[in-house]
Amino acid sequence: MAKQIFKTHLNFQEVDPGTIEDKVLVRDSDGNVKEIASTDLGGGIEIKGEYNNNGEALAAGLTVGDFYRKPISGDSESAYISQVVNIPEPTAFLKLQFSDTLENIASNFGISDIGNVSNWNDYLTNNGNSVLFESVTIDSVESIVRLNTSSPIAGYLNLSGMNLSAIDFKGCENVISLFLENNNLTVFNPTSELSNLTALDLKKNSLSDFNPVEQLPQLQTINLNENNVTYWNPVNGFPELYNLFLEKNNISTYNPTTSMPKLNHLNLSYNSLTAFDPLLPDSVERIILSNNALTAFELTHVPPLLFVLELNNNNITEFPAMIFPEGFASIQISGNVLTVFNSELPNSTQTLNLANNNIENFDPTYLLPSGLYGLDLSGNPLAEFNPTNALPATVGMLVLADTLLTEFSPTQPLPTALNHLNLNGTKLTEFNPVNGIYNIKQLHLGRCTELTTFNPDCDLSTVEQISLYQNPLLTEFNPESPMNALNYLGLSATGITSTGWAGADWVANVPNGGYMQGASTTDPMIGTATYTALIAKSWAINA
Repeated sequence: MAKQIFKTHLNFQEVDPGTIEDKVLVRDSDGNVKEIASTDLGGGIEIKGEYNNNGEALAAGLTVGDFYRKPISGDSESAYISQVVNIPEPTAFLKLQFSDTLENIASNFGISDIGNVSNWNDYLTNNGNSVLFESVTIDSVESIVRLNTSSPIAGYLNLSGMNLSAIDFKGCENVISLFLENNNLTVFNPTSELSNLTALDLKKNSLSDFNPVEQLPQLQTINLNENNVTYWNPVNGFPELYNLFLEKNNISTYNPTTSMPKLNHLNLSYNSLTAFDPLLPDSVERIILSNNALTAFELTHVPPLLFVLELNNNNITEFPAMIFPEGFASIQISGNVLTVFNSELPNSTQTLNLANNNIENFDPTYLLPSGLYGLDLSGNPLAEFNPTNALPATVGMLVLADTLLTEFSPTQPLPTALNHLNLNGTKLTEFNPVNGIYNIKQLHLGRCTELTTFNPDCDLSTVEQISLYQNPLLTEFNPESPMNALNYLGLSATGITSTGWAGADWVANVPNGGYMQGASTTDPMIGTATYTALIAKSWAINA
């Protein structure tokens, strides 16, 4: 519809010829709209352009007292005249710049009116925020929304997944946790202090650097995982920083001079590091360097509190004779190209993971740590496992899966603490350790494609789970030992028939509710003593 809203003798610009109106709509300094007689405005008012709001008019060079026209929208029959006023700077605000148009952003957020602060409050509240803003300023050209409040912003602030390209703050000194995960930020450099911030999450953005001008004196955790950071050396130190997460970036060197005297957990996995020997603070307990391009590893200064070291999936050919501190607990070096491991570890070490290397013989010169619990040698080309020195008495888990073992019968007695033995995917033809096994609870012999029988004469009374799946040559299950504790038996994809069950001693105290994954056979074992015993104990046979 053609419109002419204001009388021409007042010098209002015509939109298009239409009906002359005697009234005009004006907005007062409090933002209230009212209708007044056009003659009350006097003659010769100069309209200095069309703007969405007071902020846009000021940004365009208008001064306090100037008039501007607001755009006609929708099917409205009216347009507004606004006068530029001096709006006091709010106590606090969030300035959000988006990487899409505000119309698309509003649609994605379920916001019906981008100029309505209540709509924004509803959206932010649904994301777990408690702050309520009092006004909103819109810059459609730059896709900027500024949310204003007269009260300081405090506590928890979640702005994750909002498609932000830039952000700034004021009055956020009491914000403790700030979550900006999964945006499009290329820089993080607020112009006002976040002096009480303890947790900052910038995961999944597009940051190539992190070097804010304002200090973050209380920050304890920085999460910069999955960005484009190439270098880490902020000018300002972090006196309280405890956790530094830099996983999945493009960092090729790490040797910062940044002060981080309380750093505890350093994660640089999935980067491009070819070497690593920084001057680490004594406070560091965890170093995670998996999935890099390291060919060697040797620290000039080993932190005295070091607890965990992860070097999985690098290209390390040799591990040096480093001196680890007492209290060290876990070393993981799987997925490298080690041919031998002969480093002395402190007795406090509980886990040694050497899986998927090129180790053909495991017979370390040094005694293994007296407190060792888990030893993983899976995926190595081991043809035998018969170390000269007995395994520590504390070893509870031994993993030799997917090796080249044709037998498992170490000369040295196995630890009485051993409760988990994994021989999946080996070349065993039988299982009958010469020195027996004691206190085993989980025994894994799946995918041993050469295994033809399971008839060990060792004690299996403590075994709770036996897995013999995918052994097509296995036709007999006839252990001599009672299996008092058995509650899982996996026999799928084997060659066992009811004949192969003869002599199995199923005792009365096998737990009810136990489960058998049935043998792949057309013989349902009906009528056998084993079948009767299993049914009596509420076992499920899936033949």
